[in-house]
Amino acid sequence: MVDLNFSDIEKYLPAYLSNISKNYLGNYIKNNFPRSSDPNYVYSNSLKDRFYQGDVIFELINPILNIEEGKFEIEYRDGILFSNSCNAEKENSRLIELSLNFAQIIPLKELLEFLRNKNFSEERISNFERDVKSNSFNYFFYLPELSENGKVVIEESLVRFDRIITIPMKFFYEKYSKSYKPEGDKIISLSQYGFWFFLFKISFYFSRMNEDIERGYLG
Repeated sequence: MVDLNFSDIEKYLPAYLSNISKNYLGNYIKNNFPRSSDPNYVYSNSLKDRFYQGDVIFELINPILNIEEGKFEIEYRDGILFSNSCNAEKENSRLIELSLNFAQIIPLKELLEFLRNKNFSEERISNFERDVKSNSFNYFFYLPELSENGKVVIEESLVRFDRIITIPMKFFYEKYSKSYKPEGDKIISLSQYGFWFFLFKISFYFSRMNEDIERGYLG
C-alpha cells in the first residue's frame, strides 16, 4: 500500500467539507491510515435518500463465465457501488442510459477457506489474512464486521477491485431499493473516512500517474 506524505495531507481531503469536518478527517487519517478495522468509523447509515458511491448492496446479480463449459452462469453476490453518486442518480437527464458498476464483495472466511482447500500452508494463509486486514494489497479493500443489537449487518469481508459487475441502470432500479435493509436492498454506506479511503484505493488501483514507463509518441 502506498505511503502518504502527511505533511501534504490537506491536498487529499475533500474541498467541500467544513473546516471542522476536514480537520477531523485529516487527524483520523494521520492516526489510522491505512487501517479500516473500526466499523464505527468505516460505515454510515445516514445516506437514505438515494444510492451513493460506496453503498453496499445486497445480492447483486453477477454473471460468471464457466470457462470449461463456455457459458455464463448466474450467482448473487453483495457488491459495492463503484459508479460515482451523480452517475448513479437515475433522475439526471442523459441522451444515453448508463450502466452502473459495482465491485464484488467476498466474505473473508470464504476466501480463507478457498485457500485452505488449495492446500496452502497455514503460515501463508495467516500472513495473507494479516495483509488483507492491514490493507496491504492495492486490489482489495478490507471491510470489518458490523453488528447491531446482536445481529450481523455485514460480515468481515473484502472488496475485490478486479471483479467488476456491470448492471444496466433501468434494471438495477427496477430490482433494487435504495432503502436500508430490511425494508430495502442497501446494507450499509461508507463513512467520511471509509469513503475517502475507498476512493484513494480505487484511484491507486486503476490510475497511477507515476507508473514510470516511457510510452513515446507516433510522431
